Amino acid sequence: MNASLDGFIAANNFIAHMNKETDSTYLFIDLGERSEKLNMDLQHFHSGYEIFVALDDNEAHIVEGRYLPMRKWDVIFLRPGLLHQSCYERKNGMQKRIVMNFSFPPAAGSLDYQTEKLLKPFSMQVPIIRFEGSALDSMLLSLERLLQAARNKDSGWQIELLALFMLFLLDISRNMNRSSYEASFVTDTAERKIYNIAEYIYSCYMENITLAETASRFAVSPYYLSHLFPKVMGESFISFLHKVRISHALEYLAYSDKKIKDIIRECGFSSSSQFNRVFLSAISLSPTQFRGLVYIDKQRIINKFMPESDENVPPAFPPHAKVSIMKRRHGPHELAIGIDSLDFDMTAPDDIPRVMDSVGADAMLLDIHKSFPYICSDYGSMTEEDMEAFRGLGIKNLILLDDSDIITLESDDRHEALAGIKALIRVASVISAYSIAIVPSNMRRYGERYSFAMYDSISTILRYADDWNVDIMIQGMAGSVLPNPQTMKKMLDYFSSSHLAVLFDPLAMIDADRHNNTLSYFGEFFSLLSEDIAAIRLRDSLDHAPVPLGQGIMAKTFPRIADLMTKNVPIIRGRGDEGSLYADLAYIRKTFGS
Repeated sequence: MNASLDGFIAANNFIAHMNKETDSTYLFIDLGERSEKLNMDLQHFHSGYEIFVALDDNEAHIVEGRYLPMRKWDVIFLRPGLLHQSCYERKNGMQKRIVMNFSFPPAAGSLDYQTEKLLKPFSMQVPIIRFEGSALDSMLLSLERLLQAARNKDSGWQIELLALFMLFLLDISRNMNRSSYEASFVTDTAERKIYNIAEYIYSCYMENITLAETASRFAVSPYYLSHLFPKVMGESFISFLHKVRISHALEYLAYSDKKIKDIIRECGFSSSSQFNRVFLSAISLSPTQFRGLVYIDKQRIINKFMPESDENVPPAFPPHAKVSIMKRRHGPHELAIGIDSLDFDMTAPDDIPRVMDSVGADAMLLDIHKSFPYICSDYGSMTEEDMEAFRGLGIKNLILLDDSDIITLESDDRHEALAGIKALIRVASVISAYSIAIVPSNMRRYGERYSFAMYDSISTILRYADDWNVDIMIQGMAGSVLPNPQTMKKMLDYFSSSHLAVLFDPLAMIDADRHNNTLSYFGEFFSLLSEDIAAIRLRDSLDHAPVPLGQGIMAKTFPRIADLMTKNVPIIRGRGDEGSLYADLAYIRKTFGS
């Protein structure tokens, strides 16, 4: 099998497209050669999925700053939003590889779960598969059939290509537990240290980066760094730093209304004269001239500046260029990242600031009952001393959670729930909480009677909120009495209260068939409710189980939401995948903080 496929690959170079990147079902296959050591100057990411098949023993990928060596027939799975860069280690000659970019809509019914299984390799912590023996033979057979169909393009080839591609994914997902790949995170070699430095520049370009400071940070001499950097990266340290900064300046100039003086500061340039000089040298236009171009000319310059356009793959930079419904007004240093109190073992209120400081959080969603059950059996029994313990913390973004069933049709139960919320509102006022978040238990119920119960409960809650001057957030949820942005807007307009706002949980708003997990749906959500959102809670899932943020069905959605935001509100990391807390917080900073 290897010999047959080797012969086919050696004799062919081709590209096959099925549909356009903007279509719901899209497939792109490129069998080609590369001669440059680094295929692209910068790490980049895509809005869709990418598969890279190594056809040489001297290839590698840099993923989120980690150097991952690859050998022939290794396959790397790059989910949307994952920073990566291909690297070819051979000193001379051409190296071949296979790149596949794709997207397809969620399937309906029982096929939905099966389709998700095809994407499981993309959720691996180290997303590389290495097969041997029969598993390798099976994968290569699927791959050869796929490539033959892509090259021949016989009658009905699009259907054949999609079917064979799905079988290729299915073959890998069935055998992924047989992968023998073990990541090597060796970073002490000279070249790999330079890769780490390049990633540092890419991540911290807005800071005052100098060659001397960077050399000290990575424990090398300035002389060593200045001489080795161009040997590995193909250009000087300063040239690379300027290229990274200009790439971000291009995005701001093309897709935002930021003032040029603000762009200069946010991209790390020390002065307008330096920015203008570097920009003119790189683009052959002044920043003002570039901003005045029509859209298609701006895009042409960006694609030319970013070498990825030479790959003939869907452009991944700027990643959110097509989202233009709203303009973001908040900056990276205004981001308030929050955590859920139930993710931590705390014994006293004094633990709250310690926990928040340990993870760099600025907000907390706090369930007092469950986090500190010894304090009170119900909020009505909290003493002044109990409340003073929370008030003395001085936390600005403390959100108190209540999950009482305010939609129940049982009047006694609803009366008890409302009494508890009344007591919680008093607590929130005394301790100066940011807001109360109401996420009713058993919310996935709908119908006129439940809707009436909810409106009646909210009316009562708002009377208490007015008395104590406390803000209330209500969370919507698909399949409930608040299933979509229209019903939520209707509720807000009905009560017209300055104390009523929305707790936005994107995952909770996704229908079972996920057909509303689209840019247009969330665009409409923000066009209706943008100014009413008081906090956002982020969770992600795959195969109906929690996964790290950006690794499940919300991978494409979260970056879109980041672009739609028009004001700064606390962004809470919802309870989810165990062990991914720090990775999730880093994801929030990266996705929503720029």
